[in-house]
Amino acid sequence: MIGCGEVVDHKIRVYLKLLRPFTLLAPLIVSSSVIVASLVYSGVTNLTLISVLWTIVSASICFALLNGASNVLNQATDWKEDALSKPYRPIPRGIVSPKEAYRFSLFLYVVAILLSCSVNILFTVFISIIAFFSITYSIKPRMKKFLFLNQLWVAIPRGFFGIIASWSVFGDPFDPIPLSIGCVAALFLFGGTTTKDILDAEADKT
Repeated sequence: MIGCGEVVDHKIRVYLKLLRPFTLLAPLIVSSSVIVASLVYSGVTNLTLISVLWTIVSASICFALLNGASNVLNQATDWKEDALSKPYRPIPRGIVSPKEAYRFSLFLYVVAILLSCSVNILFTVFISIIAFFSITYSIKPRMKKFLFLNQLWVAIPRGFFGIIASWSVFGDPFDPIPLSIGCVAALFLFGGTTTKDILDAEADKT
């Protein structure tokens, strides 16, 4: 018989596959770097080291959770296409159901937003905006299906809002520096997502 511990271990491994952990490194590294830059630039000195470290870690984890939630939601909505182009993923393999993936994605979004509340209100607003973009990318109005708009729907939240949200942790997100960096990041991501769905092209035609 399969023990309770084995069942839990199996579920954790399945959820980790849905999260695609390797893709969470980029938002962690970029956000933490921008947050540290905002701290140095703003010259905040009235916080303890523990408070600063906790804030940096909490805010960075929010971005990783959002990215993970987006990964899971995208797999839940596109599992039929994945069955043709990426049959190795958990849902096409029948290891986890789309409904369970939806629930897991919702859980990650909620945790990310709740955790963002421990940083500051403006940061929470930006995190909520990013969540809105990533959710509507995969579900109705499903911006993923609209040419050019789908690229904007990735570039704006992950590039522009990702940068100014990170900067808002310790600094003024409406300062010219984060706004400029955010615009450059958005342009870079807009160009980078042009060929994003090439591997799925044949599956989408089916």
